Amino acid sequence: MKWFGEWRGPNCEAEGKIATPVGFVCPWCAEATVMTDNGVMLSDWRDDEPVQVIHRECFRRMLLGSIAHIERRCSCSVPGSTESDPPEMTKREAAKLVDDWAERNRHWRQKEVERARQN
Repeated sequence: MKWFGEWRGPNCEAEGKIATPVGFVCPWCAEATVMTDNGVMLSDWRDDEPVQVIHRECFRRMLLGSIAHIERRCSCSVPGSTESDPPEMTKREAAKLVDDWAERNRHWRQKEVERARQN
């Protein structure tokens, strides 16, 4: 996995940084990448050709779930709940909520990584 933009996730090694692949359509939000975006590029391991280019916030949303899921308001935690992404938001706006939560809760993420390593 390669990464682009002005961020470094916990698994973003310096040699994995690439120039922002402008104009690729994110599979989560269906918006094209622009020069100021942060994100990841999943490539074909045989030739390093891009397979998917995903905004950072969309990638986190795909991994962590909706803000309702993170806050345990979705049907995973509350039987019969229909909570998901806020209906008034675009998919990318809702993904930014998750991204903001992840940034504010970095300590939580680090504790989860440490707990996983111990098991």
